[in-house]
Amino acid sequence: MMVPSSPFAPPRQPFYQYPDWGKDPMTEGKRRIAILGSTGSVGCNTVELVAAQPDAYAVEALVAQRSVERLAAQARQRRAR
Repeated sequence: MMVPSSPFAPPRQPFYQYPDWGKDPMTEGKRRIAILGSTGSVGCNTVELVAAQPDAYAVEALVAQRSVERLAAQARQRRAR
């Protein structure tokens, strides 16, 4: 059953048609990534690779089970959200 739109409401559009949806000047044109296990050996190497290519990647999230100090340092370094 479809609910009629209010005559006073703007027409509904899918979210992907809004021009400013999801645009962030800090991540524009970059591949946004999350690094799981960032304080382990593979995760540390991944963080270093991402740091070497700052124009290509934007770190959205870093995840670790232990080593909170190293995780905090990585988050500050890569400006993870």
